[in-house]
Amino acid sequence: MSFVMKHNIQSFSALIDTFGGPHIFAECVGIKTSLARQMKRRDKINPRHWHNVVAASKKKDIKLSEADLTRLYSQQTEPLSG
Repeated sequence: MSFVMKHNIQSFSALIDTFGGPHIFAECVGIKTSLARQMKRRDKINPRHWHNVVAASKKKDIKLSEADLTRLYSQQTEPLSG
């Protein structure tokens, strides 16, 4: 079972909180804190950052894969029915 599923993480915002919030997430991923705050507010992490997010997650003992990020992304972009 993936980390995202095991811990019921259902948003990128929640994932950023798992790292310890935007400031720590930014330090771990190698981005500006302002960008991390924007990602959290928008509940989106651009796929170009995913490789660094996965690499940073390993250092934080968070078992995360690009497949997990793809699942979160696809949950957000599913078309509305009806």
